[in-house]
Amino acid sequence: MTFFHPLARTWKKKNIPPSDSSPLDFLSVPIHDHFNLTLMTNSTEVQSIIKSLNPVGGGIDKINTNILLLTYQSIIHHLTFFFNLCLSTAVFPDHLKVAIIKPIYKTGDRNVFNNYRPISLLPIFSKILEKILQSFISTYIDEHNLLNPLQFGFRKKHSTYMPIAHLMDTITSSLQENYVTCVLYLDLKKAFDTVSLDLLLNKLHFIGIRGKLHQILTSYLTNRKQRTLIKSYTSEEAKVEMGVPQGSILGPLLFIIYINDISNISNQADFYLFADDTAIAIKAHRLLELQNKLHAVLPMVTKWLQSNRLSLNVPKTHYHIFSRTSVTDLEIIINNSQITRKESVKYLGVIVDENLKWQNHINNIASIISRNIGVMGRAKFYISSQHLLLLYNILILPYLNYCAAVWGSNYPTRIDKLVKLQKRAIIIIDKKPYLHHTK
Repeated sequence: MTFFHPLARTWKKKNIPPSDSSPLDFLSVPIHDHFNLTLMTNSTEVQSIIKSLNPVGGGIDKINTNILLLTYQSIIHHLTFFFNLCLSTAVFPDHLKVAIIKPIYKTGDRNVFNNYRPISLLPIFSKILEKILQSFISTYIDEHNLLNPLQFGFRKKHSTYMPIAHLMDTITSSLQENYVTCVLYLDLKKAFDTVSLDLLLNKLHFIGIRGKLHQILTSYLTNRKQRTLIKSYTSEEAKVEMGVPQGSILGPLLFIIYINDISNISNQADFYLFADDTAIAIKAHRLLELQNKLHAVLPMVTKWLQSNRLSLNVPKTHYHIFSRTSVTDLEIIINNSQITRKESVKYLGVIVDENLKWQNHINNIASIISRNIGVMGRAKFYISSQHLLLLYNILILPYLNYCAAVWGSNYPTRIDKLVKLQKRAIIIIDKKPYLHHTK
């Protein structure tokens, strides 16, 4: 039985107004130097990549990570020969470009498609070849410093807390210098899924990724297909005509290359990026001056979005105004859409409020931790303290640690509820009575 399920990504050109500018206009001077290394791998590198693969289920080839780890030693030389053949001919084989889409239930009515999250499973050998290509691209990009230093997504030695920390440092410094700062939090609509492949390949060529590396990336991005799997039923094959491959190794790296030049649109604003999560900070001494700067920058944001064929998720795009005194709302319009001001905005998992008191964020994580402590409380009758500690490290500690350097240096009265929850967790782990002292 075959069918085409709506959860499979059907690619249609978006209704984005045409732009009179090229996306290459926002890039810096073309790179005259180019990638000139020989594309080749060896059995040592292939073996290292296999050992580093995350445990995932099998794709269309039905070979999962565990199966490969148990058998790769007997075929390692054949695999190395195969990958070198792909590199030397600059061909990414078609059978490695077929994705299996599995819908994973999130919440709500199980009969509503939007309550499922699609998971993309690619052939395991595709991931190895992608890792090899990723190494070549990353080396070239790092040598030429091609990525914006304030792009923190999917990069080594970069983390999600870094753009938040940099942004908060900018805001607090501006407040000390008596500036009024507007921070605009952009939310791009299905950004990974709607990347224009032609524009991406043009950008790669522009920054110096040419020759066989560009050819194999062209082969990798084109003629991709996918099928949806629900229980034992598989849909017909559908062609993927846009977007970086979901569930892939190369997809995130190619995406940050695609959007890297957004920071070039204006020198009147600071851009803080983590993949498709972008915060734009603009400051001025007076509100009128700030509004004039916004009128200069926002049309450039619209122009960049249109030329790169990306669209804004307006209901999830908001702005803050940080000022020592109360100020009126600003007029912020992007692509003919009015952007609203909100007192609190969730940015990279942290709820930022205009007064920087972090009360909403603390209340949010307190609610999550309280619920998870309930899980531990019910489990303590069945598992040991050692296993309860493991649960604590999974269900509670990450929420306390995440970006604590930003919000954690707060008044004791605001942190007190988290301290009490922490003590409650300690009592449960040690299996002591409810009122037992935690010292």
